[in-house]
Amino acid sequence: MRGVRTVPIVCALALLGGGGAGACSGDSPGVGEATDPGSLVVRRVGGARLLDAPARGRVCEADSALAIVAVGGGWGGAVALRIGWPPARGDTFALRETPELVGQAAAAVRQLGDSVAAALTARRGTLTIDAIAEGRISGSFEAAALGLAGDTVAIAGRFRNVLVSLGACP
Repeated sequence: MRGVRTVPIVCALALLGGGGAGACSGDSPGVGEATDPGSLVVRRVGGARLLDAPARGRVCEADSALAIVAVGGGWGGAVALRIGWPPARGDTFALRETPELVGQAAAAVRQLGDSVAAALTARRGTLTIDAIAEGRISGSFEAAALGLAGDTVAIAGRFRNVLVSLGACP
């Protein structure tokens, strides 16, 4: 049995330490780029929008992993899915802190200027694929995350029309 590699997920979540959207893919969106990369939006349920930024996706088929990363407005976010590529519309994933099996996912958002506070990381919840076509993916999630004060914070997010590339696994 092949061991579980966590490099793509760790890479996606490394963004939350300030690595930027290109930290995993090597091809972050450029200013004035002709292709719309799509977006990732994360908000507190009933509260403020935390992240609304261009996003990129990369699939590592050898690890059954898709990482979507975004940076903007002082925040960074990532969604990592253990996935059979390509997924189907309506596929549902269980959000976990560490997705080890196909059908599991992780989501996190962090204020980049704060090197002390931890990221809001989904502990439990659900992510659903809403659309997949022509190398782009859309989906949404709702989750309970551990808050900065040790409380539970409800977060919700969506990724829309994110351009996904198939790439070499890190």
